[in-house]
Amino acid sequence: MKSRAGVILFVAIALVAGLYVLLRGVGSLPANYMPQERSYHLTVGGGRLTDSPTVLEATLGDQITLAVSVDKASILHLHGYEKLLQVQPGSDATLSFTAARAGFFPLALHNSDGSETTLAALQVQPRQ
Repeated sequence: MKSRAGVILFVAIALVAGLYVLLRGVGSLPANYMPQERSYHLTVGGGRLTDSPTVLEATLGDQITLAVSVDKASILHLHGYEKLLQVQPGSDATLSFTAARAGFFPLALHNSDGSETTLAALQVQPRQ
């Protein structure tokens, strides 16, 4: 019975050590990290992106600026960050924020009729 308990203890220690090695850098920025400024211009016509990327790339800690032009009044919503931006035709609306969460975040347009259209996504990579 003692040998079985010893094996279980050994496996538990090995698992904890393995998890520590895998996760020790997740979510932390190196001391010499220099955030980048990432700017994207999104043009929406007929409820779709025109001449704009569908995946906006960033890295954790980057400063992101979205300039948005639309052909009809709506609200831009960055899911996961819960950022909202009212946009009107005829001028660019701008949203600036720091990429504080890694992951894949949909960018949707909420129309006045209550419909929602996913336009693009923000892909934020963790720092390694």
